[in-house]
Amino acid sequence: MAVGVDLSDRFQAETPRALFEAYYEFGAGPNYDVSPDGEHFVMVEEGESAGESSLILITNWFTELKARMGN
Repeated sequence: MAVGVDLSDRFQAETPRALFEAYYEFGAGPNYDVSPDGEHFVMVEEGESAGESSLILITNWFTELKARMGN
């Protein structure tokens, strides 16, 4: 969503409007990024295989790495 604002006399907001008309992935972290100049967005759009997702978390990986190296 975006909304124009007028700050000349006092704060006045215009009517909000949609920026995008699609469904985008929603997860534990951000699903978008903004270009450094603020002019472009990159968003993760939901694909056909959406629905179930997984997260693989590896803990103590450094200990396992040392063990595999024989240390």
